[in-house]
Amino acid sequence: MNAEPDQTIFRLGAFLVDPTRCVLRSEAEEKHLQPKIMAVLTFLAYRFDQVVSRAELLDSIWAGVVVGDHVLTRCMSELRRLLGDNPAEPTYIQTLSKKGYRLMCAPDWSVSERDTNTNPVRLIHAGSTPTNTLAVFPFTMLGGDSAGQVLGVGMARDLTQLLSRVPGLKVIASSSVEHHAEQSPGPAGALRGLSARYVVSGTIEYRASVVRLRLELLDTVTSEQLWAGKYDADVGDLFDVQDELVQRIARSLSSALELGKVAQIQSRGSFDLSVYERIQLAEDARRNYSREAAEYIIENLNAALATQPDNGVAHALLAMQHAQNLVSRWCDNAAVTQGLATEHLREALRLAPNDARVLMAAGVAALMQGKHEDALSQLERSLAINPNEPHTLAEYGTARFYVTRELAPSITLIEQAEQAAPQHPRYSIWAYRRGICYYEAGRYDAAISAYNQSIARTPNYYHVYLTKALAHICMCSDEAAEASIRQGIDLAPGLTCDEYLSGVHTFKLTTTRAQLKTFAALWARVAT
Repeated sequence: MNAEPDQTIFRLGAFLVDPTRCVLRSEAEEKHLQPKIMAVLTFLAYRFDQVVSRAELLDSIWAGVVVGDHVLTRCMSELRRLLGDNPAEPTYIQTLSKKGYRLMCAPDWSVSERDTNTNPVRLIHAGSTPTNTLAVFPFTMLGGDSAGQVLGVGMARDLTQLLSRVPGLKVIASSSVEHHAEQSPGPAGALRGLSARYVVSGTIEYRASVVRLRLELLDTVTSEQLWAGKYDADVGDLFDVQDELVQRIARSLSSALELGKVAQIQSRGSFDLSVYERIQLAEDARRNYSREAAEYIIENLNAALATQPDNGVAHALLAMQHAQNLVSRWCDNAAVTQGLATEHLREALRLAPNDARVLMAAGVAALMQGKHEDALSQLERSLAINPNEPHTLAEYGTARFYVTRELAPSITLIEQAEQAAPQHPRYSIWAYRRGICYYEAGRYDAAISAYNQSIARTPNYYHVYLTKALAHICMCSDEAAEASIRQGIDLAPGLTCDEYLSGVHTFKLTTTRAQLKTFAALWARVAT
C-alpha cells in the first residue's frame, strides 16, 4: 500500500472522498484534509473492517521518516473531527486498545459519474480553481539555434514531473497544458480552460551551447508574482538548473499551501541536447500509434543511447517499447526482442532505480508480459514518486484489476487518467486498457464500446480491432467479429493468426479453446 493517497474517488457514509484533491465533500460543505490525514483514511478504506495496527500505519504513511506515536494520535483525532465521529460511539473509525484502528463504515467504490464532480479534472474544466493546483506552461522560445526548439516544451515537461514530487501539490499534466496553450496562445488565454491557481511560465533562448532562462511564478487569484528568476547556463548544466528551479518554486509555495518538503532529486547524469531531443521525439510519436511509429520510437531511443549510453530513461523507454512490440508482434525474432527488453530494463534500473519514468516503464514491461503483481509493484512505486503522471495511473488501474479482479475501482483509475490528460501521447491506449478490463470481467458489450473509443482515437493500431473481434465472439456475434478481423488484417499485412494469438498469450488475455477455434476459422475465411 502506498504511503501517498490513492487516486480513486469513493463514498464513505455521508461523505464523498476525493484523495486526489484531499477533499471530504458532504451535502453541506467541502472540507480539505492534510495529505497525511487523507493517506490514513485511504489506507483504512482499502483495509475495510480489518484491524490496522499503529505500527503499520506509521511504517506505511510516514515511511522513511522518524516520528513519534503522538503524530498518529493527532492525525486520528483530526480525522475524527472532520468526519464528525464520536470516539465513544464511533460510526466511522473504531479504536481497539493495544491493537489499532478499524474502519467500520464500508467504502463504496462504485461512485456514479454524477457523484464524481469533485474530480479535479471536472473542476478544472468547470472553471473552479483548486487552491493547490499548478500548471507549467511550455517556455516561449526567443530565437537562437534551431536545435534548441525542443527545450521550450521539454523543460516544461521536466519541471512538471519534478514538481509532482512535492507532497500536497497537484500538477496538471503537461499534455493538457500544451493542448490549452495551442488553443489559446499564452498562459492568460489557456488558463480559462485549465483554471490553475499557480502558473509557471517563461522564456528560453539557446545560442552557442548557452541557455538563458527567464521564469516567473504567478498566483492567478491575487495576480501576485510570487517569484521570478533569470538563469544563464551552459546547456550541459541544464539538469542542475532544473533542480534549482524546482526547489525555488516549491519554497515559494510552501508557506501558502503548507506543502511537504521536496523529495531529494536523484542525479540524472549529464545533459545532452541531442539525447534530450531524441527522447522527446520518441514520446511524441505515440500520439498515432502504429508499426511505423514503434519503429521510429526505437530508432530515436537507440540514437539517444549511442550518444549517451548511461541514460537510464532512454534504456527504460526502449525496454517498454520492445515489450510492447512482443505483444503486437512487431519483431522478427521474439526471443531476441525479449532479450533486448530484459537487458535494457536491467540497465535502466541500475542507472536510475528511483526515477518515476524508469519505474513506470518497468511496470508496463511487466504488464505486457503478464507479470501482473510485478507490474503493480513497480507502478505503485512510480506513483509514489510522481502521483500526477496519467499513463502510470492508467497502467496501474489495469494491473490492479488483474491482481484484485475489482472492476469498478480499477476502471475509475483509468478513467481518471483519461479525464486528466486527453491530449497525452498515450491517450488512445487507455481506452484499450479499459476494454481489456471489461473483457476479463465478462462485460463484453462495455469492452467493445471501449475498443471503439480506442479505435476512434488511433485508427491505425491493428491490435485493437482483433481484440475487439474476440469480444464479439464471446457475444456470439461472428459476423461482427469477422468484420473486425478484416479491418485488423488490412492494417497488418503479413501478420498471421498464430502471431496475433501468441501476443494475446504473452499478455495473458483470457480465451477458451472454443473462442480460439472460432477466431481462427474467421481469420482463415477473411484471409482467403
